[in-house]
This record gives sequence, structure tokens and C-alpha cells, in this order.
Amino acid sequence: MKDLDLNAGALADLDRAVKLNPREAEIYINRGVARLNLGDPDGAISDQTLAIKLNPDFFQAWIERGVARRMKGDFDGALADYNHAIALAPRYAQTWFDRGALQKAKGDLKSAEADLSRVIELNPEMVVAWAERGLARLLQGREDEAQQDFDRCLALNKDLKSWLDQRIAEAKRQFPSNR
Repeated sequence: MKDLDLNAGALADLDRAVKLNPREAEIYINRGVARLNLGDPDGAISDQTLAIKLNPDFFQAWIERGVARRMKGDFDGALADYNHAIALAPRYAQTWFDRGALQKAKGDLKSAEADLSRVIELNPEMVVAWAERGLARLLQGREDEAQQDFDRCLALNKDLKSWLDQRIAEAKRQFPSNR
């Protein structure tokens, strides 16, 4: 409940900021994030679209709109936004991660693995990238490579063992035909 109150307060502050400076893209990005956190993906998409119109080179707006589109189930729209963000900021690992997670959710495991491998190249300490790439490999039937990724994930953070075990079990249930 506290997070909702914080986001509602932030939204009110950002509404006031928009009135004071309606040409500032970053305000719309932040308001879109607050809206998404409050369960309003349509409002988030609207704000991110305004931010993009104000500053088409602001890659964060493309990422955040992709997140909102994914939340709505618009995977193609999210993928297009992630692709644009990657073109603008190809060394920003989080966008590669978001696109890889989306590809995995769509069942495109080879693309997911490629994107997650890029994340690991850019940020080898991103623990969740090792886990997600391992899952993509596991679901392609490459259990030895998957286990290497899982081992690396746990070497970076051993406290994630139960979380990782749960993710592996979920993946096996979700994609049983890919194994």
C-alpha cells in the first residue's frame, strides 16, 4: 500500500510539473512510470509517446513504452520499441535484457539467448541475465550449457537458489514441448 501511495503522490507532483513545463520529455517519462506502477498501462503509453514526440532520441522513453506495451500484451509493439531503444543506445544492457525476456515469453528462444548473451557481454554481473539465458538454453534442450549459466548465476548470488529452482520449474511447466 505504501508504494501505491508513493506513486500516487509522485503522479500528483508530476501532473503539476507537466503544467509548469509541458515541453520536458523527462517529466512525461517519469509520469508514465508512475502510471504504470499504479496499473495504468494506457496512461503510461500515452505519456511515453508524448516524451518520444518531444525527444525522439531519448532512448529511455522507448524502453518504458515497451515495458507498458508488454504489460498490455502488445508484444509486437514492445519489440519495436525495444529495437528502437537498442538502436539509440546499443550498450545499455537493460534494454537487451528486456528484449530477451520478451523473446523468451514469445517462445523465440534462439533470439532470447542471443539478446541475453549480449547482456552478459555488456554486464557480466547482471545475475538475472545468467538465469534467463540458462532458462532459454534449458528450454532448447541444452541442459549442460544451461547448468553452466545457472552455476554462474548462483556464484554471483547464492541466495537466489530457491528463486532459481522455482524459475526452472515454472519454465519446464510453461514450455514442456521445447525440451
